Amino acid sequence: MVGACGMVTPVGLSAATSLAAMRAGINAFKDMPFPLPVPREAVAAFVPTIPIAGFDRFVRLLAPALGEVTRHLDDAMLNAAPLFVAVPSAVRPDRPPGLVEDLIDQLERTLGRTFHPSQSAVVPKGRVGVPLAIARAVELIRDGHFARCVVAGVDTLVNLDCVGWLFRQDRLKCEDVTNGLIPGEAAVALEIVAAEAMSSGLEIVAIGRGDEATNPVRAQPLRGDGLVQAVGRALEAAGLDLFDIDYRLSDVNGEQYFFKETELCVARLLRRHKEAFPLWHPADSIGDCGAAAGGVLVAMAHAAATKAYAPGPLAICQSSSEEGGRAAIVLRRVAGEGGS
Repeated sequence: MVGACGMVTPVGLSAATSLAAMRAGINAFKDMPFPLPVPREAVAAFVPTIPIAGFDRFVRLLAPALGEVTRHLDDAMLNAAPLFVAVPSAVRPDRPPGLVEDLIDQLERTLGRTFHPSQSAVVPKGRVGVPLAIARAVELIRDGHFARCVVAGVDTLVNLDCVGWLFRQDRLKCEDVTNGLIPGEAAVALEIVAAEAMSSGLEIVAIGRGDEATNPVRAQPLRGDGLVQAVGRALEAAGLDLFDIDYRLSDVNGEQYFFKETELCVARLLRRHKEAFPLWHPADSIGDCGAAAGGVLVAMAHAAATKAYAPGPLAICQSSSEEGGRAAIVLRRVAGEGGS
């Protein structure tokens, strides 16, 4: 089950404010906070209250989100909980040195609190990092090793190296590139607990994984094989059909490649006609937030379930990484006695 959520995004400095803003369709798109080395105009979504860059920006983004999600835990409970943090993969040229090796230590120093010393880990898998970390957390809790785990994701694409890299690949949305993404950033933290610990909330039903051979810059036909694998495996493990799912949440970022992949997945797996199949994508509000995106999707579903505005009890989160990893998480709203 998903317990508590914490967030820092360009539209809010907490989970409540961020999720309310995204639900209202508010975006945080502004001019780039630095001069571009090319004659183009482009926008980004960033947290203006954090005026630093590099490794320290990752810490400053994530520490408040972790503080929000762990404030109800005493020191002994937190020390007994592993922390898994999703960060960008090595394919990104802007990943700060030492991020994988030193991030958790610096977060603990900033918070003045410690997580489980041997099991905590950084997961450098980009946009599928959070789903992979959730899978690990669920496994550890199910096998009785821990009462809870904390899963987090943090990323920022709003820096000169990343923006230049995207521009050189014709992937930066600007005045003459409509098929592109808006760089964003976010940090999210999720408390994962055993199902029997909560009578209501959001249940993690199943997780599926896949691998895609194509990517947004490779001139190869896209069939959506990786996402079909991930979604199909998650649904099979849950004992469900895609028709049973009430709504989807996706890290699609404005690039046609990822939208096409999502629709190909539906075309190949949906066997019966659905009158409506909502697709929620936070990039409309906060841009492409990279390795944090998978956590943002789960937090959106958690808010929709606990505040009763979800289209139905069953949701699926879909994540697609730059290097080909694909992941899907089936989630179910669980109502306590007297709930609906």
